[in-house]
Amino acid sequence: MRPLRARLPVVAACLSLGTACSPSADPTPVPEGVMSREEFVDVYVALRRAGLQSGRMVAPPSERERILAEHATSEDALLEFAEVHGADAAFMKEVWDQVEQRLQQHDAEMR
Repeated sequence: MRPLRARLPVVAACLSLGTACSPSADPTPVPEGVMSREEFVDVYVALRRAGLQSGRMVAPPSERERILAEHATSEDALLEFAEVHGADAAFMKEVWDQVEQRLQQHDAEMR
């Protein structure tokens, strides 16, 4: 299995393209066990911050594993969230807007 750092940007790009073309009228039914939107945003933001702090686009492997363990989740759980919600354009836009807002808030706090 390819590491998350190699797959998540591809998944995000595919979801961005796919969601722009296939909005859903009804919310996507969420299977039991899929992480919540808040959990996804928390983990993704933590991974993104770690990548930025390292001077790279992705968190170093040891840091990525620490973050995933700290949040009691896995790469597969992040991908499952993206797969489940990927066709819901409005939902995914809100998710990415929330990620962006948190990253900007963190940047402002660091100044």
